[in-house]
Amino acid sequence: MGIARKYWFVPHVVHAGDFSHWLMRSFEWDIECDADGREIAEGDYVYLANQSDGVYAWGVLNRIRKAINPTDKSSIKISRGAIKNTLIPAEAIRTDDVLKDLLLFKGGKLNFLLNAQVRRLNSLLIPATHPPMPNQLLFVLNQQIDQDENLHAEYKLVNTKQIPNKAYECALAFLKQAGGSVFFGIADDHTVVGISADAKERDFIARSIENKLSDINPRILPGEDYVLDIHEVFDEIGNRIRNLSVIELEVKADPSQDHTSKSGKSFLKSYSGRIRLR
Repeated sequence: MGIARKYWFVPHVVHAGDFSHWLMRSFEWDIECDADGREIAEGDYVYLANQSDGVYAWGVLNRIRKAINPTDKSSIKISRGAIKNTLIPAEAIRTDDVLKDLLLFKGGKLNFLLNAQVRRLNSLLIPATHPPMPNQLLFVLNQQIDQDENLHAEYKLVNTKQIPNKAYECALAFLKQAGGSVFFGIADDHTVVGISADAKERDFIARSIENKLSDINPRILPGEDYVLDIHEVFDEIGNRIRNLSVIELEVKADPSQDHTSKSGKSFLKSYSGRIRLR
């Protein structure tokens, strides 16, 4: 089924009195929600909740059955989850600045969750439930990333022609320091803007970065020393925005080697950017 890339907050139709029959894992249950037009997909994680109990289950979306009649609700089936009576009390959600509006289910019965909300929900769940954890950032257009720039993260908003050179400098700095990622398509204030490029253009950018990084001495290798990821960008309700991406270059640390540019330049990653050493 794979790791989910989207997270949802959904009301459950199973009555609280049935909890003793569901208990932990290995069961499936039906949920009704207004899923049409939301692009909810198999493999997405969902948190199950209602206004009186708060969060009482989470799981992985296993199957979607669209409603034949537009006035009916669609049915989705959840598996690989955990269910208990009091995972997160409703009051804990209502009094939390990050989560307080989730139980309102604005615009329908299905809420797309941002990274900060997923992390906060996971921190409130009891440890024994083993909640899902995001394996990557979710990039939502015009939303701010909930992570500051530091020794391991840098954000860049540049045109596509500048990406290979900037990636080159960042890679040199990350190699000599502690490793990390540079994200292209994120503004200085952490707002997701994205890089506008179709599949052909994205492939050209990836090849240009790889060709540029091959000039680093000693040579670094894709997959072994660095990974290039093209992340999708979503709108605020979880729909993917076509041909808009965030490009991430993740570089592993290698301070034991004196990596330099083709012309002998050397950089060191700092908290606010990069320091040129020579």
